[in-house]
Amino acid sequence: MTKVIKIVIEIIGWLAIAGGTTLAFGIISFLVYSKWENQAIAITILVIGFVVGAIWATRISIKYGTMEWLSGIRRIS
Repeated sequence: MTKVIKIVIEIIGWLAIAGGTTLAFGIISFLVYSKWENQAIAITILVIGFVVGAIWATRISIKYGTMEWLSGIRRIS
C-alpha cells in the first residue's frame, strides 16, 4: 500500500512541475493571442510549453525524484 501512495505522490509532483511550465507558456501564449489574435501560434506555444514541461518533469523525476526536488525548492525560498 505504501508503494502505491509513493507513486501517486510522485505523479502529483510530476504534474506540478509540468503544469508550472505549461502555465508559464500559457501566459505567453495568451499575450501573443491578445496582441496578434493568431490562434494557431498561441496554441503552438502552449503545446511547446507542455512538451518542455513534460520533458523537464521526467528528467527531474529520474534524477532526483519529483517530491525531493520540489521540497528542495521550498527550502531555498
